[in-house]
Amino acid sequence: MKSSGTYSKSFTQPLAVMDEVERPLRLGIQSPEILLIKGSDWIKVVKLTRDEVQEAVRLSNKIQIDMGEAEVVKLYRRGGYGLVIVADVAAERKMRRLGINAKDLVEVIYVAAQRGLVELKSFARDVWDAGYRTRRVREILGL
Repeated sequence: MKSSGTYSKSFTQPLAVMDEVERPLRLGIQSPEILLIKGSDWIKVVKLTRDEVQEAVRLSNKIQIDMGEAEVVKLYRRGGYGLVIVADVAAERKMRRLGINAKDLVEVIYVAAQRGLVELKSFARDVWDAGYRTRRVREILGL
């Protein structure tokens, strides 16, 4: 989840999202990227209140999104955030219906590539290798 500044260098995510990031490490899967995320000083992990977590559980069940995305919705509604980046196209659509300014990871990749910040195929290969295997990433890679 990106903070409200357009070119902010600080990202915030709820505890459930960090739990998803750390899951491979708990399963014994070594990943330098995960270790970098965990050691980063520009990613802030925040805890939601008990009430917010309970509301997130209800939202998760109601609209069928993962708990991480549901907590992101609660955090976004808390205020101070301008954009949510998700790696789940279906969750992105559901979040948008709730009025959340959500973008799918592939959309962000396209914009970053257009601005010369990343090389599109290389980044697409990285997300594909990390398990984000969508139709759009497959098309970028020519698979």
